[in-house]
Amino acid sequence: MAKIALEILSPERALFSGEVDEVIGPGADGLFGVRPSHAPMLVATEGGNLTFRVEGKVRSCRIGPGLLEVGREHFCAMVDSGELL
Repeated sequence: MAKIALEILSPERALFSGEVDEVIGPGADGLFGVRPSHAPMLVATEGGNLTFRVEGKVRSCRIGPGLLEVGREHFCAMVDSGELL
């Protein structure tokens, strides 16, 4: 199965970096899902819970405001703050 390279970055440190199956991000207009081969886009976020699935297990990270960059095979959350849950 295809994977997405996910990075969750804050100014202080990288919160997560790895291959995931899908990502659900909190965009400024609501939640949106990303799987491999998604159309590229740049989304503002006011923060919330970013969830992702790795090997069938769901994980979450509470993120602060920032930008979510989506590419065909990557998702990068560049946020003011974050905490893995």
